[in-house]
Amino acid sequence: MILSDGTITSLIEEGILKISPLMEYQIQPASVDLRLGTNFLKLDENMTEIMTLDSEIKYISYDSEEIIIPPHSFLLATTMEHIELPADITAFVE
Repeated sequence: MILSDGTITSLIEEGILKISPLMEYQIQPASVDLRLGTNFLKLDENMTEIMTLDSEIKYISYDSEEIIIPPHSFLLATTMEHIELPADITAFVE
């Protein structure tokens, strides 16, 4: 089940769902918009031909206020928001 904006707001007000910092405009009809933070891990494409479960993946770590994500690339990023979910709610990021 996808939560509505009303349910998300109620859960936040009750302290069941925690998102901080959070501005009211970030709550959408069935989601919460998150903002990219400034910490990134970029796949070291010069050291890694393929990703497998049995080998360590090499990353390049950096901090930046701006980022360009090239096509077909892989990047891990932080969000500005810290989120705490109860055990009976899951979330996904798109």
